[in-house]
Amino acid sequence: MEGFSGNYTGPYWSDGKFQTSVEFGGSTPQSELDKLSRLHDSAYAHWPDRAHREAADEIYNEQAHKLASQFPELAGNLVLYGNYGARQAKQLASDFTSYGGLPGLIKFGVTNLYNANKMVNGTYLSKEKSDVSAFYNTDPKKGDSAFQSKPSAKKITPFAEAQENARREARATVPTSNSSTSKAILDAGKTLKNAVVSAYNKVSKPNKVVPETKSERAHRLVEAQAKRFEAYNQVYVNSLAPPKRKRKIKKRGHGMGHALDTPLFTR
Repeated sequence: MEGFSGNYTGPYWSDGKFQTSVEFGGSTPQSELDKLSRLHDSAYAHWPDRAHREAADEIYNEQAHKLASQFPELAGNLVLYGNYGARQAKQLASDFTSYGGLPGLIKFGVTNLYNANKMVNGTYLSKEKSDVSAFYNTDPKKGDSAFQSKPSAKKITPFAEAQENARREARATVPTSNSSTSKAILDAGKTLKNAVVSAYNKVSKPNKVVPETKSERAHRLVEAQAKRFEAYNQVYVNSLAPPKRKRKIKKRGHGMGHALDTPLFTR
């Protein structure tokens, strides 16, 4: 695997030195990824605004994915999503400070929704991407193969096509329905399914394990109706009965008057 650092790949590393991005550096790139990083550095040196730099990140990520046979896709993802996350954090802090508290958060959220809608429609940064691509064509080293990235010989399969290929491979590995192995697998699956359903019914629906006959169901409904009628009748009888009055018991006092009425001696 080719080296990752080279003369242009890495934060604050451009044209073989620790410095800010250099436009169309003269140092020879050390790898295919380094060639992409050279153009990416040139775009950063040419445009200070966020939109063009973000467009350069997206172009870098797209081209880096074509080098998946030589480099992991993480290389392009770090540039795209790492820079985007840093810009979002900086923008949030700026909006929060400039507009103050809640208005700043609202402005930040509305801007993100607007950009998300453009991403869905495919119009996000379309003009900026065209500008960056046209700028790359002005590279003075454009005709030099040592400075220009070679197109990947490996076919880049779209996500939908890759999914369909995976489905075809899965269907190809399933045994045919005529084979004895397939029949045994299907029978075992049905047995397992029946056992799971039976166990589930015993736990969650115990009344439905053994189906009841029509006469048993009618008898059960009559008993339930009789119990309900008895309960309603008892409530009705209780409502007709006069309310029970509590008998008031007069308590005898224990003061001086009670003491004088009581004889001291009894025969």
